Amino acid sequence: MNFSFPPGADEPRDDGGRPRVLIVEDNVPLREILATLLEARYEVETAENGESAIAHVQQTGADVVVLDIMMPVADGRFFMLCLLAQELAVPVIAMSARLAMLRDARRLGVADTLHKPFRIRDLESKIDLLVGPAQA
Repeated sequence: MNFSFPPGADEPRDDGGRPRVLIVEDNVPLREILATLLEARYEVETAENGESAIAHVQQTGADVVVLDIMMPVADGRFFMLCLLAQELAVPVIAMSARLAMLRDARRLGVADTLHKPFRIRDLESKIDLLVGPAQA
């Protein structure tokens, strides 16, 4: 399988080289909390479901995606299947309160998983392992 990188992945960035993290979460308060906690270390963008997330990755890319598995409209499974079908190389950290969903996400090729609830330090560690430590 030949994976491609999203457009703009090799273009110069004006974010000081900080890793770009896309948070995909339908729960607005949780999405906002995660974005606020991570923005000190990473360039953070958000999406409310798998459909808007795949459009974001196609248009602007991301260094890592933090993905809720259970969402309305288009869930994490939809997002992962689209990534695979379009052969886009973006590491994904899947989040869910249900262990069965995380096992399914592993079968779809996510790079790592987080069981909800989790500590923000655990998420930061997983991001850093995938894209390198962030420069604060």
